[in-house]
Amino acid sequence: MRQLKIMSMDFTPNFLLSRRMIPGQNEEMMKIATSYIQEDQCFDVILLQGHDVYKRAIELAKQGNYCVFSEKNTSSAILTKQELPVYEHFNIPKVGNIIILPTVYNFLSIASVSLTNKKEEEKLLKTWNKFIDHECKEIHTELQVVGGLFQSKKDLASLAEKTNLVDTAQNIQSDCDELKNDSYSILISKEIKLIDPAPHRQTGLVKEKYIKHCPIGISVQYTN
Repeated sequence: MRQLKIMSMDFTPNFLLSRRMIPGQNEEMMKIATSYIQEDQCFDVILLQGHDVYKRAIELAKQGNYCVFSEKNTSSAILTKQELPVYEHFNIPKVGNIIILPTVYNFLSIASVSLTNKKEEEKLLKTWNKFIDHECKEIHTELQVVGGLFQSKKDLASLAEKTNLVDTAQNIQSDCDELKNDSYSILISKEIKLIDPAPHRQTGLVKEKYIKHCPIGISVQYTN
């Protein structure tokens, strides 16, 4: 069995912020973000979205010996521990990026996405349908993970149903104001099992008005 710790974090600015951060504010935000990804023996995979994500990915990678999968002027990135083998990486323009990890029997695809409208969701589904199509042998993956921002909780539930994935945020019981109506989550294949520590959200950066969505962290296990 293989275990992975995965975190997803969106750097979309909080709407209460002005267009430009005051001096020192960005450094403080990145300090908090770094503490998130370094806690609990670090994360194997980090999914990033939002503002200046390529630059932030490079900065965070230096703190934890990560490889960066992203491109300049895109709104998503994926960090992986250097010892984690990555078979392939590619982008879906204006939607996100995807890595594919080899397993003994097949492959695991992991996507970092930011879906703000129906057209972007349709672009993701067009690609994702190839992953779950057994006839498409060149790109088919037995297991899938999709993390990031979805249009709404209703659209999140709909996408989970269409892709036959499980919304891990449903396992988090909280009445925290920062999580109400937050359509940010990580979806996983039903064959992937959640393990301890349980899925959790980090509310600090949202409470401090740095970003709009609370990062989510999960630990999973699957047949390697």
